[in-house]
Amino acid sequence: MNRQGGKMSRLEWMNQKAVFLWMLLFLMSCFFLTGCGEKKEEPIGKIEYEVCREDMIPKELKKLIEERKQHSFAMSYISGEEMYVVVGYGAHDSRNLNVVVEDFYMTDKAAYLDTNLMSTEMTPSDAGAVGESSMYPYIVIKCARFDAPIYYNAP
Repeated sequence: MNRQGGKMSRLEWMNQKAVFLWMLLFLMSCFFLTGCGEKKEEPIGKIEYEVCREDMIPKELKKLIEERKQHSFAMSYISGEEMYVVVGYGAHDSRNLNVVVEDFYMTDKAAYLDTNLMSTEMTPSDAGAVGESSMYPYIVIKCARFDAPIYYNAP
């Protein structure tokens, strides 16, 4: 306040307004940024699956894989009460590559599939399920059908 009758000069009023706006902006930023943390969902159970050999894959699914195998892809295919989940890593120069399933689990909202691409020389004997070796490495796993979305950590 000004000493002359309690009136603020225009400059003092503008400074207080600017300080107030900066404080408001700071508080709003703090409020919105606290909600940006990603919460990891807790698994409620492992999904039972089987790695498919070439002769176990439905013909329609083989055709879809053949169309996409040049590039990385992930997809699911439903046939009756069975679901086929496919993860492909695209074209590679080496034939000794396998896709390994590290984890496949369900949460309250979704299913999560973690896979890795490994060289057959590097694949540990205690690794998860392993697909066939190829220059176009992909894996097809079969499980019971479910309606939750699938999140892939794959390419």
